[in-house]
Amino acid sequence: MGKFFGLDTRVSRFFGMVWNLLVLNFFTLLFCIPVVTAGASLTAMHYVLLKLVRGEESYISRMFWKSFRENLKKSTILWVAFLALLISYRVDWVIAVNNPEVLGKPVL
Repeated sequence: MGKFFGLDTRVSRFFGMVWNLLVLNFFTLLFCIPVVTAGASLTAMHYVLLKLVRGEESYISRMFWKSFRENLKKSTILWVAFLALLISYRVDWVIAVNNPEVLGKPVL
């Protein structure tokens, strides 16, 4: 019975991975709260996930924070551009739906 709950068993590694993913999702959601930093947060999450898959993990919070700081400027610029594009598409959609006789049919 002690072997089932040991530190080197598959059960222990599985629950360790589940815990790591929960912590990673918590950090990602926390850093996505200011919408402007969502791009950097998602970039850091993908960096940590890549390290987890390759088996190069250490401390989840340190890896996340390191990647967040390194990619903040680049990913924020890209995220703001993407967000502007999404807002533009949403405005076009609302205009097309509200004016079906004029613009709605060709746009939809």
